Amino acid sequence: MDLVKAVGKDYIWLLDLHTRCTRDLDQQGIYQWTPEYPGPKTIKAAIASGCQWLLKHNGEFVGGVVLNEVQDPEWLTINWTFQGKILVIHALVIDKAFQGKGLGQMALEAIEAYAGEEGYMGIRMDVFSENPGAIYLYKKNGYTFLGDVFFQSKPKGHERYICLEKKFA
Repeated sequence: MDLVKAVGKDYIWLLDLHTRCTRDLDQQGIYQWTPEYPGPKTIKAAIASGCQWLLKHNGEFVGGVVLNEVQDPEWLTINWTFQGKILVIHALVIDKAFQGKGLGQMALEAIEAYAGEEGYMGIRMDVFSENPGAIYLYKKNGYTFLGDVFFQSKPKGHERYICLEKKFA
């Protein structure tokens, strides 16, 4: 799996990817994304700031992820186990057409390799508490679950997210 920095021409593809994946999640009763996030403004901003990445496998784009150091204000209540230079994963998505083939695992491995190469001490993120596939992926890969936060911008009854981290040796 390769990480390729997104550029302006990738916007339409990313918007379509997130729109389709949000629709698919909604059909499964997983209401973690809204038209605003990740939506047109957040995708454009991520591309402009250089933190939007495409996931490429066997020469084909299969997903996307935002990687930066931005930790949501809601995370202030979490008792993180370490401080320092920390990479944050946002909006990791694999196109439904490619799901179930181990690409989420490969994407996470590529992100962790990137973090190590860039001198990060570890990774943090939050995951929707009702997304069993994502929870399984992170748990299987040694991420520590540290507590819950609530995002009031999410649909009622779907505000709870789990914060996790992984420290590199």
